[in-house]
Amino acid sequence: MRRRRTMTVVVVLLILLCGEDVRADYSVELAMTALYYAKAAYCKAEAIFSWTCASCARNPGMQRVRVFTNAEHSTQAFVGVNESMIVVSFRGTRDVTNWLHNLDFIFAPYTHDGCVGCLVHAGFNCELESLWAEMWGYLQELVAGKGIEGILITGHSLGGAMATLAASNLMSQNSLFPSALKVLLYTFGQPRVGNEAFVNWLLASFCRGGHESYRVTHKRDPVPHVPPCSLGIYTSPMRYGTTMTGTRCTRTAMMSLAHRVLL
Repeated sequence: MRRRRTMTVVVVLLILLCGEDVRADYSVELAMTALYYAKAAYCKAEAIFSWTCASCARNPGMQRVRVFTNAEHSTQAFVGVNESMIVVSFRGTRDVTNWLHNLDFIFAPYTHDGCVGCLVHAGFNCELESLWAEMWGYLQELVAGKGIEGILITGHSLGGAMATLAASNLMSQNSLFPSALKVLLYTFGQPRVGNEAFVNWLLASFCRGGHESYRVTHKRDPVPHVPPCSLGIYTSPMRYGTTMTGTRCTRTAMMSLAHRVLL
């Protein structure tokens, strides 16, 4: 009990000390880049691998692209490198199989080191685990190369939940992942992922490592509000939304843009 109380105090202090600094780094340009990576994850695997899909054209220069799929779970994601950045993008809800996992509101323990009392959405975690073993191996291979400075993780809807859990896996694998590698998490229309202990641990991990996390939502999209908080599931409070004015996108406008591009 005393250990848990001490961990809670440390987490709260970390969030209070650096929460505002993390939010201050929000980049509309990078959010746009992530948005089209998120959309590209919906394309056919062949088009992603050759980087010839319509959304791929918005982010030219991708190399070493590898697509990961699981037919049983109907999940798909891709990993690639664009200049000095590793890109990881997860596809969102596509069919009935995905919806069955979306509605699996059962809590599952998140048993990674340091995450005391953490619980996550069992369905979302199951979807990530259907791809993660292969993805993790490839990520380690890419990180071992020269010139990699960061990793951008993104996804829309279910893909956003999977992206958040993938980022948390990286946070928990810091002994195997270079501490100098910056993680940038941008999700769109992401549902809630874990309980309060998980959220606090993840925020503290991002803060401690100088990483960034942003959850872009649309005010009329019900997905970011599920599962309901009454079930004890929460997500990162670093949330942004916007409306487009001409060609200029502001911090309060990214959510309607994501709505039109992705939904």
